[in-house]
Amino acid sequence: MPRTRPIFFVLAAILLLSAALPAYAQDLEFGKNKVQYRSFDWHYIQTNNFDIYYYSNGYELAKFAAQTLEQAYLVVSDQLRYQLRKRVPIIIYHSPNEFQQTNVVYDLIEENVGGFTEAFKNRVVIPFNGSYEDFRHVLHHELTHALVFDMLYGNIFQSLIGQQVFELPLWFSEGFAEYSSRHGMDYQGDMILRDASINNYLVPLQFLGGYLAYKEGQSVLTYVAQRYGEEKINEILTRSRNKISFSDGLKAAIGLSEEQLNEEWQIALKKQYWPELGKRKLPKEFAKQLTFHEKDGSFYNEKPVFSPQSDRLAIFSDRSDYTEILVISTIDGKVIDKVVKGERSGDLESLHSYVSGMSWSPDGKSLTFISKSKGEDALFLVKVESGKIHKKLKFGFSAMYSPAWGPDGNQIVFSGVKDGKQDLYLYNLSTSQLKRLTDDVYSDTDPSWSPDGDRLVFASDRLKAGESDSGKFHYGHYDLYLFDLVKNQIETLPAGEGINHQPAWSPLGDKIAYISNRNGIDNIYIFDLDSVQTYPVTNVLTGCFNPSWSKEGDQLAFSCFYKGGWDVYLMKEIFPPLAKSEELGPTPFQKGETYAVPVLAVPESDTAASDSLSQPAKNDKSDFTSYVFRSKEESGSAKQDTLPDSLRTRPRSEKDTLTYLDQDGEFKRHRYGLKFTPDLVAGAFGYDPFFGFIGQSFLAFSDIMGDHNILVATDIYTGALDQINFQGYYSYTAKRTDYSTGILHTKYYYIDDKDRLFSDRVYGGLVGISRPFSKFMRLDLSASHIGIDREFEVDDEFLANPVPVKDSRKIDYLDLSLVKDNILWGLTGPINGNRYKFTFEWAPQVAKSGIAFRSLWGDYRRYFHFLKRFNLAFRLAGGSSWGQEPRTFFLGGISNWISPDYIDTDIYSIENLYFSGIITPLRGYDYFEFSGRNFGLFNFEFRYPFIKQLAFDFPLSLTLSRVTGIMFFDAGAAWNEHDHFKGGDGAGKARLQDIHSAFGFGARANLGFLILRFDTAWATDFANVNKPRYYFSLGADF
Repeated sequence: MPRTRPIFFVLAAILLLSAALPAYAQDLEFGKNKVQYRSFDWHYIQTNNFDIYYYSNGYELAKFAAQTLEQAYLVVSDQLRYQLRKRVPIIIYHSPNEFQQTNVVYDLIEENVGGFTEAFKNRVVIPFNGSYEDFRHVLHHELTHALVFDMLYGNIFQSLIGQQVFELPLWFSEGFAEYSSRHGMDYQGDMILRDASINNYLVPLQFLGGYLAYKEGQSVLTYVAQRYGEEKINEILTRSRNKISFSDGLKAAIGLSEEQLNEEWQIALKKQYWPELGKRKLPKEFAKQLTFHEKDGSFYNEKPVFSPQSDRLAIFSDRSDYTEILVISTIDGKVIDKVVKGERSGDLESLHSYVSGMSWSPDGKSLTFISKSKGEDALFLVKVESGKIHKKLKFGFSAMYSPAWGPDGNQIVFSGVKDGKQDLYLYNLSTSQLKRLTDDVYSDTDPSWSPDGDRLVFASDRLKAGESDSGKFHYGHYDLYLFDLVKNQIETLPAGEGINHQPAWSPLGDKIAYISNRNGIDNIYIFDLDSVQTYPVTNVLTGCFNPSWSKEGDQLAFSCFYKGGWDVYLMKEIFPPLAKSEELGPTPFQKGETYAVPVLAVPESDTAASDSLSQPAKNDKSDFTSYVFRSKEESGSAKQDTLPDSLRTRPRSEKDTLTYLDQDGEFKRHRYGLKFTPDLVAGAFGYDPFFGFIGQSFLAFSDIMGDHNILVATDIYTGALDQINFQGYYSYTAKRTDYSTGILHTKYYYIDDKDRLFSDRVYGGLVGISRPFSKFMRLDLSASHIGIDREFEVDDEFLANPVPVKDSRKIDYLDLSLVKDNILWGLTGPINGNRYKFTFEWAPQVAKSGIAFRSLWGDYRRYFHFLKRFNLAFRLAGGSSWGQEPRTFFLGGISNWISPDYIDTDIYSIENLYFSGIITPLRGYDYFEFSGRNFGLFNFEFRYPFIKQLAFDFPLSLTLSRVTGIMFFDAGAAWNEHDHFKGGDGAGKARLQDIHSAFGFGARANLGFLILRFDTAWATDFANVNKPRYYFSLGADF
């Protein structure tokens, strides 16, 4: 017996789930929104290998990308020994805020995503964040994905037919992207690996995911390149592709399994990093720890800023799961005020805590910070004591960072990004005037005021005094500079070698604290303006960031990365750890050391036995003593020339670069035109004795920007042509308001509770409009016309229980919904936040056979996360329907119940089968056990960690980890007439009457591809308790 939702939900499920509006991409009822706050007028330029799309004033960014990509392509192509089969589309956005509006993928894009490469069309989508070095890195990083996708899946039809598709592990795909774009390891990755190795939280490669996959993978491939030769990276890919197995390809290429490689690499890390413990200091050895991310479950506590009175620190923290601005005590770190709660509303969608700081007003009463506000960065001023935002300023920038309040209390300086430039701007609070301080292609950031308010110190990758500008783009090496606001002049601050940034001017005006990586680790340095000397005041094992001075200049607050998270520390002894004439010892990475030959290396004879091509040439070992990206000529040994490579392609005929340039030497600019190309083409066919030959097809098309989407799905039966099923759908999502339309025709057979065979032909159309107000709230409007033609098969079962042979019903349906959702997800369901949906439904009587009703219902859910381990979940839902044929609400059971139990009732009428509502969960009862045109439901769950790991060997080898336990209470009712509803009976022994309840416990396991749920429930009327009922079901918790 099929369980069927109302047909307008069926249509929405088929169409919206497959090619959904962004508002519906996460689930059908709730979900956050991807908002298109602006329209984009796309153009593109071309190079030999790329089509680069840009908009408005983005030509200079596109030109930079063109040059960078072609240079990076030579490197990646050489590393992989592979050339692109077809051109790669590159889509560039001016800022992360605008990048998050892209429709190339349906998923919501969070702030920590720096770019992505979409597999089907091999589209690369990247934002510019103000730093050309970051832009270069991400372009190169994503280009490696584009080449690997083209290499492995370029001919998607051949791959599917030949079953040649396999999945690379995340550590390899992202690790190679980082390895190639960072030219081996980088000092920040070195910090993370050093911390993970010493503090024992490295994840074995076979279980690796998340951000660590990027950095561990980068380290592993650096190790492979140094130990076995960089050409082994390509060989691993090639052999994996040929063997349709990464583990087999890895073994064939280097003679090691994934487990063996992991063990060998981790031993090499320990040899390199553990001696550093005796040379560096842990942060708590030289500073007082004020926050404790391991205890409160946070990931970051950062960007500390002293109040003018020095008794408080303002910090960013995610200890509540959401990013917040907290004011803590400088004595013990206790929270004094929660000033700003971010990531819950459109006005404070993102506080940019990873990349932007904040600043106190001179009187200590207010804070200024940057937040994404309805699609655009804004400068906020908030009262600390009340938490009231008293000013919000927008200037039309693509991005804004790091505001600093001037000593006079009347000016705020910040870094702003516009038209591909990151410059310093000065805003006057009294006159409301904005002044641009710098205007060039260099990245200017982290401004800090001198105490007299006449000068600024800031970080920039501009040319130093005396350096020649040999090219237009000079970027990536940050140093410190002084800006004289009176003379309007910039001078270099001789802060020393390395990348120098995040400066903080001392209140006495004689010193500047800043961060420098000159020894391979981000340490705090002091520049003495009187003596023009610089010296370190930390020698930390991991990294220090964002120093802030106390008002007397005798304390420094800073954040430090240690044990996999960021915490705030307070340093009172600001003295160099060494004599001022001595430098901090460089790290092994900084010295260019390479990994020693591991003790667990597979013997050469074993390697040769497994594969003669997997052993490195004898004279190759000396070639990998540094990070070298060799040219084809340098790496083209006879051994490599004879290496079989089924994916090696001959150089395709390329146009001369001049073909893409105009007579002035600039790229020819083309306007983007709408063109549909396939996203997915799938099909199947077979033979059935009853239906004959059966064919199924699924076609999805979109334009390059993903703004227009078409979905077509068909089923064809040659033996029953009248049963052809068809669904077609189109959506347009380029504007703030999303539009969709669809049509369908289906015919299926059913057997009802009296064993009568009947068919239902369902046909109709739907249009939908979705208007998001912010990431968290939207208004949905949909209208549909649905027809159902029913015909019974006249047989013995029908004659025993006759009804009209044919029936036909139609409905014109309109619904309007207000939806809010700001929840955060855990492993098996929401863990924090709230969501609600309120819906009005109207089906007018437009035909004699029409179904007419009106309904109003709501669903509110609230989640609390405490002690980082436990959750409370509440849900309250209710609704009512009225009219000529009001909807019936069925209550009982649990969603996605495996092998469910049903109560026999008239669920097979057209009205109930297609237009009823199924309300769950009400555990302890069967599906359809209670029904009425009104309903109410209350759910409460306590969710807790239950089983850390559970392993089975027989009959299946299965390991369940991080199983969640729940305790629950459900109560609900469904009724028709209000006058007849009676919640309880107080006569004699008090008991529930029309309200039905149950309690119980259960467990949830996330299996990676689905969530398995088990519940045990006891129904009760508070006077008696029934026998337990057991439920196995699928899906996330409510």
